[in-house]
Amino acid sequence: MRITTLCLVAAGVLLGLPAGAALGNEKLQAAPSGKARAPLSIKTDLAGPVAGDSTVPVTVTIVGNREALDVETHVRGIDGVEVTTSQGPIRKLHGKVGVGDTVKHLTTVRVPLGKVGYLVVDARYHDTRTGKVWQGISEAFVVGTAGAQPQKRQQGRAGVDADGRRILVSPATR
Repeated sequence: MRITTLCLVAAGVLLGLPAGAALGNEKLQAAPSGKARAPLSIKTDLAGPVAGDSTVPVTVTIVGNREALDVETHVRGIDGVEVTTSQGPIRKLHGKVGVGDTVKHLTTVRVPLGKVGYLVVDARYHDTRTGKVWQGISEAFVVGTAGAQPQKRQQGRAGVDADGRRILVSPATR
């Protein structure tokens, strides 16, 4: 039986038939190509500059690209942006999100006058396709007051530690 199957597969390959066609199994297909898409997409309703030192309501929208279970979002601010809980929680459990489903996470942010920072949305979910829990989806959205410029990042300088390994020395580690 095994030799017969091997001969049929070899004959199919020599004739240029798709995998499994020589065996009469048309269900076998090549693996999908291209970059894998995350099961969730994250969007916000932030548009343009906000008023400084005032709380602004923000709606975070999660869209399902494929089925995900136990979806949880966590909204946080960095570089001066403060997330407050007057509109909604900072962490929210949404449950199951199917293909094309949308769920919303309402919260508020405050940006000090003259600052530009980021509203970061982290999503954690259980992927039904792979059966694994992932913590890898994060989206950062720029939010700032009118006329403010983003902070310039300090790169630090190259250095060597006590063991001779190359390191990057930043102002915080001097």
